[in-house]
Amino acid sequence: MNEIKEEKSYNNISKAFAFWYLSNSYDMSEEECEECIIDGKGDSGIDTYMYDENSRKLDIFQFKYPDKKNNYTKEIDKKDITSTLRGFKVLMGKVKPEIPTNERITQAIFDLNQRTVSNCTIHFISYNKGIVSHRNLLDEFTNDFHEQTGTNLEFEVVDVKEIKKIFEKINRDSNIDIVIECEKFYDGRSANCGKTLSHVGMVNGKKLIESINENIRFVFNENIRLFEGKNTINDKIYETATSSSADMFYFYNNGITFICSKVNWNMNNNITTLCNASIVNGCQTVMSLKRAYDDNRLSDDVWILVRVIIEDDYDKRNKITRFLNTQNSIKSSYYFANESIIIDLQKQLFTKGWFLERQLNESNYREEFDGKKIDYSKVKIIKLADAI
Repeated sequence: MNEIKEEKSYNNISKAFAFWYLSNSYDMSEEECEECIIDGKGDSGIDTYMYDENSRKLDIFQFKYPDKKNNYTKEIDKKDITSTLRGFKVLMGKVKPEIPTNERITQAIFDLNQRTVSNCTIHFISYNKGIVSHRNLLDEFTNDFHEQTGTNLEFEVVDVKEIKKIFEKINRDSNIDIVIECEKFYDGRSANCGKTLSHVGMVNGKKLIESINENIRFVFNENIRLFEGKNTINDKIYETATSSSADMFYFYNNGITFICSKVNWNMNNNITTLCNASIVNGCQTVMSLKRAYDDNRLSDDVWILVRVIIEDDYDKRNKITRFLNTQNSIKSSYYFANESIIIDLQKQLFTKGWFLERQLNESNYREEFDGKKIDYSKVKIIKLADAI
């Protein structure tokens, strides 16, 4: 936020926070983001507003970024909530402002007076606990406003947990969607699994490789270990997948696990889209099958057990990945491989001539599959365990 504040010459960090959120949550250019930010003296509690001519929808935003780092545990206070609610009425021309408005607000009031507003959403975006104890204020305001105007009004509250999800998502190298054709998928969640959803199914080996081939560089981005090449176990996987016993592959192999943020099903043709997906367990299996596929030897009879875990909280995703890999003999330092501080450290060290091997065997894997080749003879490789 401080970097954005300095780059944009903003007078406060909350304005930088508004720019960061809009540019990472909406399909908007930098110019469009700056244009709709009206935060400043005389803004009537409105930091940003957007109006869509086609849908006749109005969105207004209040952004709160704590001035002290420990304040992220607090809520948006009642005064700020009521200020934004009253500012919304000012913007809609329902009440007069208590203090003179700035030029942007005055222009916004004039523009909206010339237009029809059918739907409104007020967004409270804060790097703290959001709105918890004063939620009743929003409910009462919604009912009163709808009775007075007949206009639909909704609220969105984005708190520190949601902000962290956005940050973690954009800090990854890639966020990819995987489209796979599955034979059968069942709800794999038991009654006591909480909010995290999962599905279990069967996927043909060839179709799996074809679905991930173009994203092979990134599909293991959240995995702790990458392909270890030809070894005894991987050679056995290859041998089974290319032999007359290929129809037993499903029974011999533990299968693979995808983790994703959302699943889109097409029941008509068994096509499933895994959004923001990564394979977090089964890299050796998948890459051994890819080796067989590239050799044109992968049997049509290979079927794989596939588990899909749906979770968009990266803290939980990291824990799932960590515990799925505890059966392997790997140093505990690699359990931190997906922490944002490690990802950032890798990027910073690379500018200094060091390649931090965040995942096991990452340099070899990248050298083989990176679209942009890296000359590792000129880069010093340091393993994550040694760095820590």
